[in-house]
Amino acid sequence: MGPSGVSAIAAGWGFSVALASNGTVRTWGTNWSGQLGDRTTTMRLTPVTVPGLTGVAQVSAGSGFTLARLAPAPGA
Repeated sequence: MGPSGVSAIAAGWGFSVALASNGTVRTWGTNWSGQLGDRTTTMRLTPVTVPGLTGVAQVSAGSGFTLARLAPAPGA
């Protein structure tokens, strides 16, 4: 069983990404190229919420980047 309220997790090279069931994203780990999306290059040892990112349906991560696919707008 995974962390409460988390619907998906992705991992990159030295960092991780969690998609919360409410559509927000939390990231932690190395951040040398800003891949955590928190507008810094500071390493985070505990998860931080990515500011301004809501309505996410899916996350993915690569060696130095994170991707988030937004859920379709209602009625779209």
